[in-house]
Amino acid sequence: MNRPQRIIAVIDLFDPHEQVVRLASHKRRMEGVEVRFVTLFDHLTWRQDDGCEISSTERFRQSEHALLERLQHDLRRCGVQDPDCQVISGSPSSELSLMAKAWGCDLILTDWDTARVLQNGWVPYFQTVTPMPCPIHRVMPDPRRVGQAMMEPLLRFANLLGAGR
Repeated sequence: MNRPQRIIAVIDLFDPHEQVVRLASHKRRMEGVEVRFVTLFDHLTWRQDDGCEISSTERFRQSEHALLERLQHDLRRCGVQDPDCQVISGSPSSELSLMAKAWGCDLILTDWDTARVLQNGWVPYFQTVTPMPCPIHRVMPDPRRVGQAMMEPLLRFANLLGAGR
């Protein structure tokens, strides 16, 4: 496989994503690869009678703007200078596939959970698999973070039982 020239790094803002950012940033800095950092926003449907003063369209716009600001903030916190950032709205797999094709992307970097969503592996009987125009590389999580993430629920449960006293 040739060295990728354009990479999309899919960032899940609600899970640890430092490893994906670190790898994408390294490739950008050391190999001169163009990197587009993307987060996904799968719109939720709100009821019209929910009592909110603004329209659903305006809420979507505000949510997308907040996600973009959070993505930019997280990337700056991780040391990424002047990142190319975008929020993808709608069906994650199909929208990412369209973006990757239009931009001429060679590789998609993501964490394991997001890769499952992108490949529709979490509910295969609800949707067909969306083909991607380039390979998806799953970035291994930091084992220290995985261990910590697995232990936190157990510690909370132990504290509820009074085991910490």
